[in-house]
Amino acid sequence: PGAVLEDAACEWVCIDKYPSQVNTQIHEAGGHSPDIQGDTVYVGLTIHDHAYVSVDGTYPGAPTPSGTVNFKLFETLDCSGEFTALSGTLDGSGEAITSDFTPDGDTVLSYEASYSGDDNFETANDSACEPLTIIKYDSELRTEIHEGSGHSPDIQGQTIDVLTTVHDHAFWNEVSGASGAPTPTGPVTFELYLNSSCAGEQFVGGLAGVTWPFSAGLDGSFEAETALWTPPVGQYGFIAKWAEDDNYHGSVGACEPLLVTDLIPDV
Repeated sequence: PGAVLEDAACEWVCIDKYPSQVNTQIHEAGGHSPDIQGDTVYVGLTIHDHAYVSVDGTYPGAPTPSGTVNFKLFETLDCSGEFTALSGTLDGSGEAITSDFTPDGDTVLSYEASYSGDDNFETANDSACEPLTIIKYDSELRTEIHEGSGHSPDIQGQTIDVLTTVHDHAFWNEVSGASGAPTPTGPVTFELYLNSSCAGEQFVGGLAGVTWPFSAGLDGSFEAETALWTPPVGQYGFIAKWAEDDNYHGSVGACEPLLVTDLIPDV
């Protein structure tokens, strides 16, 4: 009879995809350094999130990951709550970034990123949460009282004769950390008090032809002033206030006293 042929042993090979991992950084627009996640930055900074996808472990000869990174942008520091979904396609280096974004001041945000996987790599779960705090600049008003339309000298705290024309003058004073900051905008409000300590309620209404409180916008030199005013005999106090804008916290100037007395005739 013919020979009996036995089946060869069954052989099988398990082919796994490479495990992947996602590392992330937050950068200023236009660069990939330094990583500012976890920092506190001033408003006006344009940023993006940057994801690096790589093989998780040591696998010599592993290909470069391709595919999509899915980003989540939260309005919290701990990646909790609702989020905005973003995405980026991996480049030839296995990196992806979000679109540039300029967050508002006095806010917080955080990013997470996950990887969709490809033919060679497994998916990767959400990265570590990346927090960022954005603050507004502080502001400071410096104020002076001047005679007539000139800007010198400062006569606050002094006694002047009735029929003297004056105006209050507010200066934007650049504060620490604000070098190169955005231009301040918005009006300065000047309040009038009928005492030298700015106590109690401010005066509201017309007095000697000027309506109080008086509002004036900052000019090109970041200064503002009231209309010329000839106050009657009495005690006065001025306070200048600048409301916050998108980039700066508001500020309040110090009380500026002024005493107006009757003319004393020569004898």
